[in-house]
Amino acid sequence: MDAIGQVVMLPPEARGPPSAVNCGIASNSQLASGSRLKRSASHRASRLVALASVLLLLAPAVQALHYSELSADLLAKIAIKVATYNKKYAASDRRQFHVGLVYPKSDPLIESEVASIADALRAAGGADPESRQVEVEAFRYTGDAVLTRRLSLQPFDLLIVYGPFAQNLDEIKAVTRKHQVLSLGCTKNDVKRGLSVAVYMENQRPRIGINVTSAVAEGANFDSHFLSLTEIFR
Repeated sequence: MDAIGQVVMLPPEARGPPSAVNCGIASNSQLASGSRLKRSASHRASRLVALASVLLLLAPAVQALHYSELSADLLAKIAIKVATYNKKYAASDRRQFHVGLVYPKSDPLIESEVASIADALRAAGGADPESRQVEVEAFRYTGDAVLTRRLSLQPFDLLIVYGPFAQNLDEIKAVTRKHQVLSLGCTKNDVKRGLSVAVYMENQRPRIGINVTSAVAEGANFDSHFLSLTEIFR
């Protein structure tokens, strides 16, 4: 079932391989190639099942962040999983993962939550089965020129946009599209307004929204099986 109670059809490999009959003699190289393909399919399937399981969880409100309504740990885990389904990152075969975390203003509550999210992102990377090292840079938004300079010096694999950006979201979108950086917001309205991805609560469960138009503009390329677990916007 999906995050709001409907049925999610997982890809065939997630349901387990069909029974097969050996109808010939395969070479060692063919066997090895087949074995690699099965391991790869099994790995993709297990990741999809893990993500689907996370989305089915009822998030405890007591741990929720004020702005996003998710806990810092849950937001971080889903954000890392979402970004790794971007084929642009997967093709790089890197073990380091660079995350930018931008927030709108000097607000003690927002800054405290940003610090919690940054810590959770680093912990989520350490707990990743593929042992990714997550580097996080959190900073206050002070204009598109400053953001452009930051992305020129340190290209992020993911830019998390956290907080109420009433006036500056269009500026941020323009910069992420120019530098081909995947953007992720924390409310449904963020993805409706043109960020590529958002993670938010709906019916007491976490949801992932993908704005496919924005994702293409930012150079993202998501696995179709992953997209089947998301809410699509254009």
